[in-house]
Amino acid sequence: MSFILVMMLFSCEEPFNPDIDIKDYESMLVVDGLISNEIGPFRVRLSSSVPLDTSVNEVPVYGAEVEIFDTNGNSYTLYGFSDGWYETEQRDLRAQEGIGYTLNVTTPDGMQYESTTVELLRGPEIESLHYKESYHTDFSADPPKDETWLDILIDTKGSAGETSYLKWEYEETWEINIPNDVKVADALGNLYDEIAKPNNEMRNCWVDAKSNTIKVASTEKQEVNNILDFPIKSIGPGGNQLDIKYSILVKQYSMNKELFSFWSKLKDSNENIGSMFDKTPSAIYGNITCCSTDKKSLGYFMVSDVKQERIFIDKAKHGVNTYTGYENCLYAYSRLPEYIYFGETEETNRNLYNAAPQCINCLNEGTNEKPPFWE
Repeated sequence: MSFILVMMLFSCEEPFNPDIDIKDYESMLVVDGLISNEIGPFRVRLSSSVPLDTSVNEVPVYGAEVEIFDTNGNSYTLYGFSDGWYETEQRDLRAQEGIGYTLNVTTPDGMQYESTTVELLRGPEIESLHYKESYHTDFSADPPKDETWLDILIDTKGSAGETSYLKWEYEETWEINIPNDVKVADALGNLYDEIAKPNNEMRNCWVDAKSNTIKVASTEKQEVNNILDFPIKSIGPGGNQLDIKYSILVKQYSMNKELFSFWSKLKDSNENIGSMFDKTPSAIYGNITCCSTDKKSLGYFMVSDVKQERIFIDKAKHGVNTYTGYENCLYAYSRLPEYIYFGETEETNRNLYNAAPQCINCLNEGTNEKPPFWE
């Protein structure tokens, strides 16, 4: 049997081509469920596994009956709305400490699935989200050379009664800008304004990215429930993330030992397979079981205490070698035909050039809407 696990995986390093017989393949339910102490609707995503030899990575499940029950006798119905997502009509819900929650799913074919009862466990505070430079040797260079990197690190400070098992995700945002010295005007001559002048709305943008790695840690075997300098992300030279201003928002999730074991196994099994939603040939079962038969399911239902912290990093605060991304724009122009028309006006025998889109419009990479949190 082969299937995919719709989960968070790692960047691919080597191709993996397992020799697996798929004749007995059977689709499996995949659950992606998280409710927390953050205010909002309760949300769960349902999909089906697919064989490794298919071109699609996932198939959303529609028409399921989805409910969450708590140990206080309350029930919450989740309704499907798009791409396999189900959520409550109530928009102001939040999980409460000391209360257990259970997910129940009935698929369109009548199969019933249920999670273990999961209680929200209080997590430690984020003591510090910070960064420092580190130094790596690039052995691919001739001769090898030392490079400056920037490491994003987190410290937590726990106390009695708080869980020892943590998971982190992050959201990055960075500013990009088409430099004023990109010499579009020199190449285009008098037609600069009509063809490719990058106006202010096209020059300044912000790019977003989310984590696609599994970051988990435990203080179970430590005398003190503290974590020091845990690596969230490392940024090396050559990119534009740190060229102007960079921001990272880190979210910290608390969990129990069962879910920590699930995420740890998933990380160890899949960190060299692929990216998020890629296929993996090995089963990592979470806390969802089928009540109707012995049919297996994949995924998890998690209830978490969420802490978050954001930092900003200006270019002047680090020594990483960065690029704007527009260094070669003067050479990215292609010659236009000898005759070119602008409405009813014909221009002939002009030394005209057409600027590459990425050289004149930052919207090809990000958005020109300034984030509300931007400093």
